[in-house]
Amino acid sequence: MNVRERLAEHDPDRPAVHSAKGVTSYGELAELVNRCAAVLRALGLAPGEILAVELDEGLPAVIALVAALRAEVPFVWLDPAYPPMRREQVVRDCRPAALLTWEGGRPVVRRVGGRPVTVPADTGCVVYTSGSTGIPKGIVQRRVNLDQFTRWFAAELALAPGSRMLQWAMMTYDAAYAEVLAALYAGATLVVPSAGEKADPVRIAALVGEQRISHLLTVPSLCRALFAARPDRPLPEVGSLSLFGEVLPPNLLTAATRLLPNAEIRNFYGPTECTLATWYRVPPGFTGEVVPIGRPIPGREILLDGGEVLVRSRYLAHGYLGREHETAQRFLADPDGDPAIRVYRTGDLGRYDADGELVFVGRLDDEVKIRGVRVRLGDIEAALLTAPDVAEVAVRLHGVDQVAPKIVAYVAAHPDRRPDVTALRRHAVRALPPVMVPAHYVLLDELPRTSTGKVDRAALPVPVQAPHGGSPSGELERELACIWREAIGCAEVGVDDDFFGVGGYSLLAPKVVAQVRVRLGLAVPQRAVFDHSRFGDFAAYLTTLRAPTKEQP
Repeated sequence: MNVRERLAEHDPDRPAVHSAKGVTSYGELAELVNRCAAVLRALGLAPGEILAVELDEGLPAVIALVAALRAEVPFVWLDPAYPPMRREQVVRDCRPAALLTWEGGRPVVRRVGGRPVTVPADTGCVVYTSGSTGIPKGIVQRRVNLDQFTRWFAAELALAPGSRMLQWAMMTYDAAYAEVLAALYAGATLVVPSAGEKADPVRIAALVGEQRISHLLTVPSLCRALFAARPDRPLPEVGSLSLFGEVLPPNLLTAATRLLPNAEIRNFYGPTECTLATWYRVPPGFTGEVVPIGRPIPGREILLDGGEVLVRSRYLAHGYLGREHETAQRFLADPDGDPAIRVYRTGDLGRYDADGELVFVGRLDDEVKIRGVRVRLGDIEAALLTAPDVAEVAVRLHGVDQVAPKIVAYVAAHPDRRPDVTALRRHAVRALPPVMVPAHYVLLDELPRTSTGKVDRAALPVPVQAPHGGSPSGELERELACIWREAIGCAEVGVDDDFFGVGGYSLLAPKVVAQVRVRLGLAVPQRAVFDHSRFGDFAAYLTTLRAPTKEQP
């Protein structure tokens, strides 16, 4: 049985979703899902044609997700905040047959022109991740994989009526589907913040307490930010903390034990291609130097080939959309000849510890995890190389042990030309999703080289974060500086500092905008953080908004 079938079996008066629209019962949710599914079926898409869903975070997103699965229509999620270039790349790659939006409180579906791509009819969704050529790569996921994992995940976490799951992940990431489907399968209540709230750890920390959240699923870096937002206020209501997507540092467990005294902690591992692969329930009082990623979840088997982690399973994705060669390289036939089973090469390195638990060692390529999102640094380099006056680019991740690791781009210019950092940053914002936009840009005459001529990444300098220009003055500037420091986590801000140059990144923009509204009484669009990224310019922009409007004669 799956979540589409279970909805109607739950007590219709039980709360299913708590969102900005209030509380939606299971009876109301089932009716809304059925209506949306009927709209999708009436469109008459051919089997395997893809539906693009473009919705903000909230109740409509939950309805659309379950309705698409119920109608057996493969979907791809488009974030309304995507940079135009990124959206165009995804749409051009998957060529959806229709687009689902929400207007006037109801779903609206429109046919999309052109020749649509067709995926296998049993496809549940296409999830986009970073591609090796700088172009987003679509992973074609099967419905049966989502159903099998949902059942196991809900049971393992002991989700039940009365449980309250926070839906923290953005809907473009498959972690969101785990949150939504497991909670609704079990008859629990799903608490859905807005997109702005999801980007603000301070607000999330408050929500966890206010909404009596019992189950949390997140990546270690966001969990660290959550703890930093309330370092001395435990959350005893949380009974389950599930971490995934990044290496789990032992010192985070120390904080989790103190701030979540009643929580069972689990460490999950597995790429989207596997719908997760292993898990490890952290024992109380864990003192190891490395937190294992554990043992296979049901339906998966782990193999090691020269240290590389391979996953053998019948619950693997179909492969990569339109990338037959890469699919054949990564998805292998079963060595025992079972046609229903394949083997996936993860590109991750692993080993077994003395207790027989699998331990993550590293990567075979340049892929990293940033706030749980798979990113290939080469993709960022490829995007920046298309900017004017740029000859070479090297990208590194700094501060992996901090709340928010920073992407740093090292740029070498053509002779007699020097790139403009502001123009570089704007180019990156247009070309890359927010999580991939570098926080710092370091201009160099040339990139350092090893004796073999390769870029010496170890010799790339650590970016300096000293304040530029004079100190903020006046009430507005001092309050704005306080907002920046709290959002970014930097010590000082100068009037010539750039928001992204001192460590800010795109996902912090909603937090800055929210605090400007609360503390300065000014309503500004998120775009203002990008258009006026220099502190002095942003302060001047706010000053013009605060100035009284002259009456017309």
